[in-house]
Amino acid sequence: MFKIIKKMGTSKMLAWLKLRFDLGGIFLTIFNFILLIIMSAEKFVDFFNITVPHGEMILIVIAIPLAFIFMILFGQMLIKIKYMEHYADETNIRNPIYAELIKEIRDVKDEVKKIQNK
Repeated sequence: MFKIIKKMGTSKMLAWLKLRFDLGGIFLTIFNFILLIIMSAEKFVDFFNITVPHGEMILIVIAIPLAFIFMILFGQMLIKIKYMEHYADETNIRNPIYAELIKEIRDVKDEVKKIQNK
């Protein structure tokens, strides 16, 4: 692995590291969410006045799977409404290189139409 990193340039190495960091960050978010549930379980037990013995553990055992199911359902909803496509489009609009590339493609298409019409 380190041989591959040595052969890369600085910018490629940083992009390689950022990709791994971002992928790891996704799982870190999930881990933080689990810790949030664990740390706030006692407050939920007090708030809802749960008097069952080991109510915090029961809440944790129920809340963590429900949270994962909710996250999966929320992700499915985002897929259905094509969130990532719209997000990519919005990001590309602000990208000057992308705008220039689209302009060049349109110019080439216009030239092709002119040639076909002759």
